[in-house]
Amino acid sequence: MSTKLRIANRRIVGIQRAAEYAGVSRWTIRAWVLNGRLPAIRYPGKGRSDLRGSKIDLDDLDRFIAKSKE
Repeated sequence: MSTKLRIANRRIVGIQRAAEYAGVSRWTIRAWVLNGRLPAIRYPGKGRSDLRGSKIDLDDLDRFIAKSKE
């Protein structure tokens, strides 16, 4: 089973899986989140730049990609 297919079965994923899904590096996903371009689920007690453990909703990522094509 391809990585993209396995990931597609899960809606909320970590930054690395979101990067694999979008075909970019995890640093690109991180930059999009830190710049406010892509929403992330962050957990209480973590600082703004600390994205460890943060999650990305693939629906948000799909919308971001679609908007970027316009």
